[in-house]
Amino acid sequence: MTARNVTRTFTVISGHDPLSEDELSGLVSLGGTAVILMGVGTLGNTLTGLHRMGMSPTTPVAVVERGFSDEQRVLIDGSANMIATAAAAKIRPPAVLVVGEVVSLAAASDDEGRAVLNPDNALSELRAMANQS
Repeated sequence: MTARNVTRTFTVISGHDPLSEDELSGLVSLGGTAVILMGVGTLGNTLTGLHRMGMSPTTPVAVVERGFSDEQRVLIDGSANMIATAAAAKIRPPAVLVVGEVVSLAAASDDEGRAVLNPDNALSELRAMANQS
C-alpha cells in the first residue's frame, strides 16, 4: 500500500455503494493509495468519478480477485483502461481495488494471474530503499 519514494499514505474504503462526489474529491485530494473493498460493482462509477475529480487517467490500478484463495487473479492497468480490462476478464466479487502509483511496483503478473514485482520498476525502487536505510 505504501513504498518509500512512491507514497506514504493509504485510505481504505468500502466500494459496495457508489461514492459521493465529496468522497471522490477527498480521495483525489488525499493522494496516496486508495484501497477499495467490495468495489467491483461500482468500478466504473468509481474510476470515472475519480477522473472527473482530477485523477490522472494513467494512474495504475490493480484489481485483486479472490485474493484469499488459490484462484486469485490480479489485473493491472491504467485507470482509463481498467473498466474495459475488468469487463473483458469477467472479474467478479469478491475483489479489492488498489488505485495509485504504488501499483506500478507490481505491474506484472505470473502465468496464474498473481501480481509479481515488475523488474523494470521494482528493482530500482528496492535498491533506492536499501541505499536509504
